[in-house]
Amino acid sequence: PRSTSSFGRLKMAKSNEIDTEEREQELLPTGVPRWCPEQQIYVGGVVPDNADLERLLSENDGHLRIFGYGSLCWNPGQGATLSRAEDGVTQTLGRAVGWKRCWAQRSADHRGTPSFQGLVCTLLTDEEVSTIHRQVEGSSGNNKEKENVTSLTEGVIYTVPPHLVDDCLAELDFREKGGYE
Repeated sequence: PRSTSSFGRLKMAKSNEIDTEEREQELLPTGVPRWCPEQQIYVGGVVPDNADLERLLSENDGHLRIFGYGSLCWNPGQGATLSRAEDGVTQTLGRAVGWKRCWAQRSADHRGTPSFQGLVCTLLTDEEVSTIHRQVEGSSGNNKEKENVTSLTEGVIYTVPPHLVDDCLAELDFREKGGYE
């Protein structure tokens, strides 16, 4: 089991032991995003505003599209927003062309600890993959064949109606530990 959250310890600490950032976080009003570094989530189900997200929502009549390329394909969560077809959530097969699913992201919560982070899958553009190959292989030129191949990652595209977007983002923020940017 996890130890007491940093916010629980914060309230028990002496005031001279609390640094300025922690004090500001504790004093934030309800409804303001608060990041918990220990749990790696925004607490209270409130995530920061994101201009790109707002733009995408406005371009899609308020609907949110989520591309699942890993566990979201076979396990969107029992009772979770992405499982709620009866409330208007739809799903269809999809592809991310020019993106490759790679074990390339460090994680302290899914497969590791804060002191020894494990690897989890993420999507990288073909350009990012080529850069990694060049760094690993050096300038030997062995990477030319790989650079000419366009990656394709298959998955599931969920379309979430406007009335469920906030719930969905809060659930995904907790599930994925750290949110989306």
